[in-house]
Amino acid sequence: MRFTSLIAIFTVVVFTLSGCGGGGNNGLTKAQAIAKIAQYADSNGNTSEPSVEDYEIAGIKGVNNDDIAKINNYVAHLDNTNTINDI
Repeated sequence: MRFTSLIAIFTVVVFTLSGCGGGGNNGLTKAQAIAKIAQYADSNGNTSEPSVEDYEIAGIKGVNNDDIAKINNYVAHLDNTNTINDI
């Protein structure tokens, strides 16, 4: 898959946000999941990788096991990730 296609897919995924709050099997709240993803981006990918569950809890739908590595690679190179819209 071309990188530009991945960016387009990621953009669609990011803006398909859930209106529900936290929870989930790993016990993170929505705010904690967003913080984990933001920390991963701010560290340029040098912290614990966000999981599919982390993205789901954060309200980002469409991330799955087939594309998690590509999404995390993209997120690791984001500059500003303080809110869900930044992610």
